[in-house]
Amino acid sequence: MRQLLRRIGLFFERQGPIGGLKVLASWPQLVEQRKFQLVSFGPSKVGRELEKEQKIAYLEINSGLGWYTRWRPFPLQIGELGKHAQLVINPPEHFRDELIRAGVPIIAENKAEIRAAMNSALIRKKIAAKQWRTRLLKMSEEAGLDMPLISVIVSTNRPNQLAHVKEQFARQTYPNKELIILTHGFEAEGCLSAPANVSLGSCLNTLVLHSNGEVVAKFDDDDRYLPDYLLDQYFAMWDNHAEVVGKAANYIYFSSTNALALRRAQTTNQFTNFVAGATLMARKEIFEKFPFADVTRGEDTDFLRRLESAGVPVFSTNQFNFIVLRHGEHTWSTADHLLVQSAEVETFGLNEEHVRV
Repeated sequence: MRQLLRRIGLFFERQGPIGGLKVLASWPQLVEQRKFQLVSFGPSKVGRELEKEQKIAYLEINSGLGWYTRWRPFPLQIGELGKHAQLVINPPEHFRDELIRAGVPIIAENKAEIRAAMNSALIRKKIAAKQWRTRLLKMSEEAGLDMPLISVIVSTNRPNQLAHVKEQFARQTYPNKELIILTHGFEAEGCLSAPANVSLGSCLNTLVLHSNGEVVAKFDDDDRYLPDYLLDQYFAMWDNHAEVVGKAANYIYFSSTNALALRRAQTTNQFTNFVAGATLMARKEIFEKFPFADVTRGEDTDFLRRLESAGVPVFSTNQFNFIVLRHGEHTWSTADHLLVQSAEVETFGLNEEHVRV
């Protein structure tokens, strides 16, 4: 009998008038599990067509009768929509910021674009990431925010990687930045240098000491940093009031198999105790208070452990705009076949467009 009543409730929820019956209010455990592929504020021709043609879970919200009146006997905050909706068609302007902040992708009423986004979690994540950046750019301009100087620091023991490092730095769209390179075991014009027997941790501390920025970002000498990487990292720091940011989820390219894979996909946009060392960015005083250990391997892990012990939160940003490159001369000793077991291959080829937002 209970199952029958639930089915009747779901029928009226989907077929009843907008903002209609509160049938599901009696079953909060069921309500919490409801997921809608598409939500519109008021009637949507495309939404109704897709509901009929593809049997999608579609919900129309009538603000005049209260939010989610089909679900509960009381209104919910608009930010809670992110728990239940995959995609929202053009919401009222005064709700856009809150929806974007909640990570809900917003899309125009275009049938082809909506279908593509419904069929691809990657497209939805990219839409949300672009909207988040656009929102913060607008907010920073309206607030007259001065972008602080970011010092990008790189320690390298490979002369043939200097051009790559400079290229990755030069293409960053973040406007106020400086590049400081330390050559480890060799010398190059315009760079700091250290003997080959000095540890990597000590080299990084030297780079921090010579940095002029309020914020310091660590780059590796062989990875790919796409143009909006630095901008997004800073905005994540600013938006979340974080002193340290990085990427726990990241793309990794395996040259041996020509595969591009995503690791730790569920660790985006949250505070955590781990991020990839090549993506570490923090306020300079953090690096001064917690200097890198005098070791050549594991210096990033040690740094993060000491932050955790001291109660310093680390924010993991989205997975986009950065690629770890795995090739024969990479300094990381972990075998490719072990890494790929903890990752999901998404495409083949060193495809920056797949990772770009």
